[in-house]
Amino acid sequence: MIKVVYFEPDWYIDANIVNFDDFKKYGKPLASGEPFDSSFPQMDLFIRGKPGDIFKSGIWTIVSKKFVELLRQLGCDEYFQSFPVNVSNPKVRRVFDGYSIIHVTHQVDCFDESNSRFEIKNGHYASTSVKRLFIDESKVSDNDLLFRIKNYPKMLIILNSITAPKFEEAKLKGVQLYSFTEWNQSSPELSLDV
Repeated sequence: MIKVVYFEPDWYIDANIVNFDDFKKYGKPLASGEPFDSSFPQMDLFIRGKPGDIFKSGIWTIVSKKFVELLRQLGCDEYFQSFPVNVSNPKVRRVFDGYSIIHVTHQVDCFDESNSRFEIKNGHYASTSVKRLFIDESKVSDNDLLFRIKNYPKMLIILNSITAPKFEEAKLKGVQLYSFTEWNQSSPELSLDV
């Protein structure tokens, strides 16, 4: 079964980008799935709490070295980019090494318009108006190990039926895998007034 990767609600932490202005121009490429070039800056994050293997800071998804290594072991190298992040908790003077921004660049045109509830703005699905999100799994091949939905402006990390079970077996801290039915019932990413 295809699964969406997200963080468990109990693992939510506050994460603030210190050098926020350096990242303003990258919002559109992140939304479109365009690869970032080598000039992509290093992010500095201040957090409260202890991070798991995945967390969010605004539109950015931050993952651990263990998370990235697992994707590489599963043969997903060509489907994503990762960029180092400096993560620290200044209150307790602790630095957390081995974290990266993950940017999924492999896109699959699989948005299921007949079962989803949404609006289209400027030729794209308007993520702020999506009430229900489904994909057409018949459009996802065995080669689509890791992907995002084409033309969907939020980067969801999606695993196919080959990689999802291996991710579940890895028992990463704070990582939750959702079927699309589960995602539609509990996602903080959707407007849930269905």
